Amino acid sequence: MFTLIKGSSDHLVLSAGATSGFIYLLSQIFPNKTIIWAEQLSYFLAISMLKNSLAFPIRDIKIESDGIDLEDLESKRSSTYSIKECEEAKKNQKFLGALYLVPHYHNPTGTELSPEKCEKIIKLARKYSILVFCDYLYNILHYNDKVNRRLFAYDNPKDEDYGIGHVISNGTFSKLLSPGLRIG
Repeated sequence: MFTLIKGSSDHLVLSAGATSGFIYLLSQIFPNKTIIWAEQLSYFLAISMLKNSLAFPIRDIKIESDGIDLEDLESKRSSTYSIKECEEAKKNQKFLGALYLVPHYHNPTGTELSPEKCEKIIKLARKYSILVFCDYLYNILHYNDKVNRRLFAYDNPKDEDYGIGHVISNGTFSKLLSPGLRIG
């Protein structure tokens, strides 16, 4: 069983790159599979791995010019599980499903989620017991002085409704430091 531990360095998991981390974490957290929500246009290799290699059921969410359509996510999510099921999952510190996102420099659209959208995603994740799995491969390759915070930073342990944390920030050094160095 995979346990999420509160604390700064306790949140780190070393893997052999982003793909390895992606497969390892999802298969450990959801050994019995769960619904994975993903944007209609998303990173095709990740979606292919989720569907074909890992056999997770995928449900698509509409996208807007600034990223994921949160109204569509809430509508589809609320029709999948009742409020009672969500409350029970929170009480038992379990996730009912996962949301796969590429929040910064989205592949293939190139969009970047606004801070307001990030805050709303956290609220929805907490409300519906969703684990948000973020692929961060290029977020530090910005073209201006402002670097947007990772979605993980919005899931603040000091918040009253924090629970067990709802965001996994999956990244890699391989694409940035050296393609031969497989560390994520």
